[in-house]
Amino acid sequence: MLLHIRRCWASGFSAHALAYRQRFGGASPVRAHDLAVGVLELVDARSAGVAFTLDPVTGDRGVCVVEGNWGFGESVVSGQVTPDHWTVDRATGRVLNRAAPARS
Repeated sequence: MLLHIRRCWASGFSAHALAYRQRFGGASPVRAHDLAVGVLELVDARSAGVAFTLDPVTGDRGVCVVEGNWGFGESVVSGQVTPDHWTVDRATGRVLNRAAPARS
C-alpha cells in the first residue's frame, strides 16, 4: 500500500500536474503538505459515484453535482459509462436538474 501512496504523491510532480498548476494555480512550488492521499476500504456497493462540491464545468459554487451508476464508482470516474446526473441547489437541497441516460 505504501508504494501506491508514494506513487500518488509523486503524480503531483508529473509534467501534466505541474503544467496544470502553472496554468490555473500559479507557479508556486508544491510542498509536501499540499498533497493528500486518502485510503478507503472498498465495499461491495450496489451503486456508487462522485459528488462535486461545485459544478465542475461552470465553477458554480451554489450547486453540488452528483453522478452515479450501478456497481462500483470506478466506471463513473474512468468514463466507462454515462452516469446518472443530478444538480442540487446547495442552499435548499432542491434537485435542479436530473438526467439519466437511456439503458439498453
